[in-house]
Amino acid sequence: MKIILTLIILSIIVSVLNFHVGTQPLALTSNHYLFVANFGSNTVSVINPENFSIIKNISVGKGPSSLLYVNQFLYVASTLSSQINIIDVNSLDIVRNISVSYPYSITYDPQNGEFFVSISAFNELAIIKNYTVVNIIKIPQGVGSLAYDPKDSLIYISGIYNNSVIVFDPINDSIIRVIHIYRTPVNLVYSGGNIFVTDPHSNFMTVINTKIENVSVGEGIFSVAYNKSDGLIYATNIYNNSILIFKNGNYIDSIPVGIKPTSVILYNGKIITTDYGNNEISVITTKVKSSLNPIYILIIIAVVIVVLASIYGIKRR
Repeated sequence: MKIILTLIILSIIVSVLNFHVGTQPLALTSNHYLFVANFGSNTVSVINPENFSIIKNISVGKGPSSLLYVNQFLYVASTLSSQINIIDVNSLDIVRNISVSYPYSITYDPQNGEFFVSISAFNELAIIKNYTVVNIIKIPQGVGSLAYDPKDSLIYISGIYNNSVIVFDPINDSIIRVIHIYRTPVNLVYSGGNIFVTDPHSNFMTVINTKIENVSVGEGIFSVAYNKSDGLIYATNIYNNSILIFKNGNYIDSIPVGIKPTSVILYNGKIITTDYGNNEISVITTKVKSSLNPIYILIIIAVVIVVLASIYGIKRR
């Protein structure tokens, strides 16, 4: 039997506030505002991060499923209306629409100014430049979620048909590697220098960096945010309606939130989730408190007693 004792115990002190948004909030991003894509009400809620009041609900296409903020514009993948809606974040108005069949996820390569859009219905990857679809590439493994890694300037694609993550070179428009993982890669997130791969039906989350690591997290994990400064991973669990907190592959704590939390981001020292099942966002303020493991305290006391007893015995002799 292998026994591992943890020297430091981390406890999480939490306050959680909930704010109503649109119907079925699915995606979340930020600049000086928070933006929430409401899949069921076909809107993007613009939220003041000071008091979390709604500044404006912007009508977009049907079924907005993904958001991307680039250079003062917000790109919205409206899946059910086959559009990319582009919003000027200063005027908060739609300034352009791009036709793309059933867009699901969107990411951006700043090297060549191209946007990449997954078309899950047809196993295709659309490439957009200067507001025009310039290429469509067939991905035989299937196409789901997308994530761009600025460290190596590569795009990661969830291969939904063969349990894989496809590594795509946007300069040469070519697949350079296929990484096989546990079950179906439902969601990809780039955060804090890592690509996180999640599947709510799997007990594992895959972390891709210089090495590939499978972390045991239990079922239900959908999205992830990583705080590089303290090494804490915050993962939404859509089965038990909570945020799970991990560090160095170990479970630390959980925070109850709304029903079916989908997206999660870290913003101004807070954790913010979209709660798909009850049309809210949860705003979480945490304070991490470190303390010595009481088992170690008992061991230290026992050692001190033994040492003192030994010294006393030597003096008596």
